[in-house]
Amino acid sequence: MDEKVFFHLSYETMLGDTEDFINACLERANRADCNDADAEIARARSAIELWYHLRSEERRVGKECTSKC
Repeated sequence: MDEKVFFHLSYETMLGDTEDFINACLERANRADCNDADAEIARARSAIELWYHLRSEERRVGKECTSKC
């Protein structure tokens, strides 16, 4: 498989999907029948941390491009 495959999500789509995922994790964690609330909260926290790192990298790359382009 030599051809390149590209994947693109708009910022708005990625943000909306991430918010939906975090809210769903928190809702499940708050349900009385939740088997592992700590795991649900950990999933939400991981999504927030990933989003933070993605945004940090995006800002870093944007600054590099501005200074080099």
